[in-house]
Amino acid sequence: MHTEPGFLGYWLDIYWRWRLVTLTCLCAAVVAYVLSLVLTPVYQATSVFYSPQNVSAPDYVAGTATMAQTAFVPIAEEKAASVSIGILRSQDIFRKLVDEFPERSVDQLRKSVDIDVSREFMIEVVARDRDPQLAARIANRFPDLLREFQQDQIRNHMNAVAAAARTELESIDLRLAGLRSSSPTRSDKPADTISTGGIKANDGSPGALSGAADGELRATASRLRAVVLEAMTQSREPAAPVVVVQKATESERPIFPIPLLNAIVAGITGLAFGCYYALFCAYLDRRRQVRAVRNLTSPAVDDDGLAMLRQAVRTGS
Repeated sequence: MHTEPGFLGYWLDIYWRWRLVTLTCLCAAVVAYVLSLVLTPVYQATSVFYSPQNVSAPDYVAGTATMAQTAFVPIAEEKAASVSIGILRSQDIFRKLVDEFPERSVDQLRKSVDIDVSREFMIEVVARDRDPQLAARIANRFPDLLREFQQDQIRNHMNAVAAAARTELESIDLRLAGLRSSSPTRSDKPADTISTGGIKANDGSPGALSGAADGELRATASRLRAVVLEAMTQSREPAAPVVVVQKATESERPIFPIPLLNAIVAGITGLAFGCYYALFCAYLDRRRQVRAVRNLTSPAVDDDGLAMLRQAVRTGS
């Protein structure tokens, strides 16, 4: 009865065919090394930045804000930092990149740029390209794009605030004009009132109420003018700091391909394939030997055929 070889038998099958295994390993390593030299190298550039969480809102008009500002720190939460990543991955951001780098399409930029949160809760942008200078320029544009996005949002919000304040201010000016037109003149006042120095503030007369309303509206109008001035100032110079921790630089060594590493990996793969192929060849040889032995015991075989089978068994073919 035929039995499968043991562990030592398999090792012997590989050992007897060591030339085949070695040739397969060397061929795979050489082919991988040559292909690595032919392929176009790809370079990588990395920029690290964050949007600080402790930014105090500027106050240019009221004068209540202090000039002191503590050191900017990143948001110590991955979910909060992921909001900025969602902004940077938007279609509008990549369209702006295409406008600045027309040699690359949106799909190419999406495939060659990775944006993620680092372990320190900072935003890490990795850009890959065949041109190392272009990869560094693309990676360094993302902090500016995030800053510009935030500035645009602040500018739009401040313009809306200024527009609403102007509308309210126009309404107050109309009410003030109506109060002036409806208030009595000094010639219409009684003589005793004129001689005593005018209307008292809280005597309950229509003139006193009109004067109080006029003063309140003037104070509200003054506050609205300050709001308009503050909003317009912030709209012209919106404060949206983005702290760059690591600026992307031009890489001197490509990340792909690495000829030596590729040759080593291909050589190991070729070694494994060569071992399997050697075991497969040994399996086929044993099958042929078993078939030959079975034919030897068959009565239908003549003398010439029997001699040929015995010779095949002895030679192992």
